[in-house]
Amino acid sequence: MVYSCAFVRYDEVACLPGSPADPPLPAAGCLEATATVVSNVGLAASAGCVGLVKDLYFDVVCVSEHLNAAKRIAELMRTGASKWPGIRSLSVMSFLSAEVADGHNVDIADHTEELHEACCSLTALLPGIRQLWFDRDNHVVLLGVLGGQLANHYGVQLEELQCHCPIPLPQNGRFTQLRNAHINLSDQNGSWLPFIDPTMLERLTLSDAPPTHSWAALNCNSDSWAIDFPTLQHLHLEYGDVDDESDMFEERHGWQLHLPQLHTMNLFCLSERCPLLCRLVLPPQMREICSYGKASLYQSIAQTTLPVAGRLILQIARYSNSDADVFASINRILLGAHRCNETVLRVSDTSLPVLPENIAFAGLTALWIAARTDIDTVLGFIKKLPRLTSLTFEQCTLSDDRPDMPLPAPVEHVPVRPFDTMIQRLTIGLCWGTRSPDRAPQLVKYLLLCIPSLARLIVTSVPKHAIDTFVGEYVQMYPHLAKVDVAFTVGE
Repeated sequence: MVYSCAFVRYDEVACLPGSPADPPLPAAGCLEATATVVSNVGLAASAGCVGLVKDLYFDVVCVSEHLNAAKRIAELMRTGASKWPGIRSLSVMSFLSAEVADGHNVDIADHTEELHEACCSLTALLPGIRQLWFDRDNHVVLLGVLGGQLANHYGVQLEELQCHCPIPLPQNGRFTQLRNAHINLSDQNGSWLPFIDPTMLERLTLSDAPPTHSWAALNCNSDSWAIDFPTLQHLHLEYGDVDDESDMFEERHGWQLHLPQLHTMNLFCLSERCPLLCRLVLPPQMREICSYGKASLYQSIAQTTLPVAGRLILQIARYSNSDADVFASINRILLGAHRCNETVLRVSDTSLPVLPENIAFAGLTALWIAARTDIDTVLGFIKKLPRLTSLTFEQCTLSDDRPDMPLPAPVEHVPVRPFDTMIQRLTIGLCWGTRSPDRAPQLVKYLLLCIPSLARLIVTSVPKHAIDTFVGEYVQMYPHLAKVDVAFTVGE
């Protein structure tokens, strides 16, 4: 058997001597632990595949702060071979055991020598790493620090660095060959990026970033405020909460980011206090632009001129119900995006009602609404937005039969008048008012008849047998029913 992938799972089980059978969750510092190690490293070595293994996965679950896992893993790898030269990718996942209520404070200075030894052992075993991937529980501090030291050691040879959690990367670290980078900039990392050569990057993700973070480390030309990303194709910026003082740094340092080859851009939770949008120099055309935020983000976007995008996705964040003017900015953006092939609006706030009169752009191709919506609103959107291909209502209130939704008999030769729509996918989550749920199928049946373009209907809380019987009775009169895929998520 040929092994191209190796794994090590280190799993600690908490022991609390003298405790009852079901004790409350203890703090990490109060526990003893026994560890189980499961791995295929020995099998790969015995099969003569040391030079063939390309990917290595470490999965660590611990009950307290220590580096026993790193030591055991290094020892295990060393029993197979003194070096694993073919391994190019290392993934490390570390989490606190579910048996532990919380972590405890650790003084990194007390573990300096131990961290250094662990880093040296692992890097000696794995000299050829080109890709690093980290994910961890924020309470597992020491393994996070070790991850930062590994990244710093491999820095100049890394082509991909994925920090999906706070990893303390040294400010003096240098990453000159990175093509794909994901860096979590939450409070453990502060506001500073390590040096990354922007001319090499193809994908860049910054998550949990404070608006005060600096782009200075990516500036290769100290005489200019412009940073060139000549090969960057994918940019994902995810910013954390914004406070009253957070705009100070960006206002004083107006970096311009030149992105001539950008294909996709995702912007999450930016605001007017982080005026990065007006400093992005974008190409005239892009494949996709996606944004998620409150009114302040869309006010910023509305003041700029976006490139023509194949797909534009605007998502209104939760807790936006106080932003009464959010739709004014949304409409301005959408009306300026009339050349986009696809325009998507998602309203995630269940407290923000959306009515047909809120949307001024008739060219919208997809709409998703989380707030409660009545039948009049459902029909109003279908009639007002003829280019819709996808429509989702998470909570459609159904409290009475509707006389204006007549269902003809199966044998009638005068069919209902179809809507002028292109909807192919319709999702309706039904919730109840004063009437019995058995009246719900009328709306579903009516929509099935009136939307001949429909290819997939997803409904909740509607009896499956009622719809199946209806389709069987009406399919001869309405042949398009034969191609509709109806999915039932609740109440089958």
